[in-house]
Amino acid sequence: MPVTKDAPPAEDPLIQHALLGEAVDTGPAAIFVLGEERRFVAVNDTACRMLGYTRGELLGADPVELVPTASRFEERMTELARTGTLVGSGDMRRKDGKAVGITYRSSETTVAGMRFWITVAFPDEPDAA
Repeated sequence: MPVTKDAPPAEDPLIQHALLGEAVDTGPAAIFVLGEERRFVAVNDTACRMLGYTRGELLGADPVELVPTASRFEERMTELARTGTLVGSGDMRRKDGKAVGITYRSSETTVAGMRFWITVAFPDEPDAA
């Protein structure tokens, strides 16, 4: 697309938002966002590819269905609520039933008065994403 003098500069906040959104959606890390109901409210393309689900299948899903041990997930959520940040590794279950090892960092945030938990995960095997 040719640049014209009417085009906003790359430093424009709207352009920055669009560029960061594209980078997050297609980047090498899988991103999962849990809402207050502890269901996925946002996932990126990499998360979908890594687990073999469509975005529509993941949105609204319970993350407990994607981990081998529900009690371990509950322990991690308790620790995350206590500390605000969690770093670790573990497995997630793909749609085909196979496990994919991940290394992750989770943190809590508040947007417009609503609590969210964001997890950025990298597969242990680069080809898994």
